[in-house]
Amino acid sequence: MNSDDREIKVVNKWFYRITTSIARVIFVNYFKLSWENTEVVPEKGPVFLLINHINFFDPMWVYVMLKRPIYFAATEDLFRKRFIGQLLKWFGGFPKRKGNNDYRAVRSIMEVIKKGGIIGIFPEGVRTWDG
Repeated sequence: MNSDDREIKVVNKWFYRITTSIARVIFVNYFKLSWENTEVVPEKGPVFLLINHINFFDPMWVYVMLKRPIYFAATEDLFRKRFIGQLLKWFGGFPKRKGNNDYRAVRSIMEVIKKGGIIGIFPEGVRTWDG
């Protein structure tokens, strides 16, 4: 993986609005999801979200419920998968090496935070049954 693959891509505002609007309609009408207390995440300024990872759809649900793009740290292995890797890049994801100090990932986090963005991390690193 070259250094270009590690650069954080700014999420296109129109892409974000269109995809999250469509997903929100699907999640609310089909999955019957609702959100509470989203106001605790400010509309401006840096945010560091630590999220339990119970379900494959967790990143999508969190991404859709907030009014701002979230830049997720994801295992480097996911970026090697053609479809999922491309989705992660489109939505502002960046790779994190498992089990190692990853200074590039730390720099990516600092870049997003300095620009007032939202970082999303699943600290468990994997899905768990008990959340």
